[in-house]
Amino acid sequence: MKNLRIYFGIFMLLILIACTNQSESVITDDIQKKIKEHIGMEVSLPEVGDYSLNFINLQYPPENNLGEPIGDRHVVIISYSDEIGEKAHYDDKQSETLYGPYEGRSIINVYVSNFKNSLSNSREKEISGVTVEYDEKKQNNYHILSSSFNVKNGSFQMIFHLDGSLTKDDAWEFVDEIVKENK
Repeated sequence: MKNLRIYFGIFMLLILIACTNQSESVITDDIQKKIKEHIGMEVSLPEVGDYSLNFINLQYPPENNLGEPIGDRHVVIISYSDEIGEKAHYDDKQSETLYGPYEGRSIINVYVSNFKNSLSNSREKEISGVTVEYDEKKQNNYHILSSSFNVKNGSFQMIFHLDGSLTKDDAWEFVDEIVKENK
């Protein structure tokens, strides 16, 4: 009986280590290479405290009726969640999923594009010499902070669901890190 408890304890420790290392190694060199090929620039993403990557997806330009692309706008979607559940099904002909998606609430969504971006009716804030546009909306039980900034070859847009576990200060800290690592 004592040996069974020891083996069970070792087994649980191995599972804990495997789960911890999984979140640190999601963005592999292969995923980084595919992102760079897709949007033409390298993307650096910081770790976000208690949030885990939930979804990494490459969005392709829409196609016309002949199956030809309309324009050249490519987008990478990166989603962070506070809880990771079972792997979910996601099927979209105009995209390629590199990681996930997993069940769980998306708390932070990052959109990186090879096109410049601007938020309508937004305010501006300067971070490390970069102009960041932002807008904050509160409606019913939702509190959302959107931010966007342009880089040489494209743009970053981030949407934060401020629900209590993620604060506005946390969101701005994340924006600050993204700006510093990608300007």
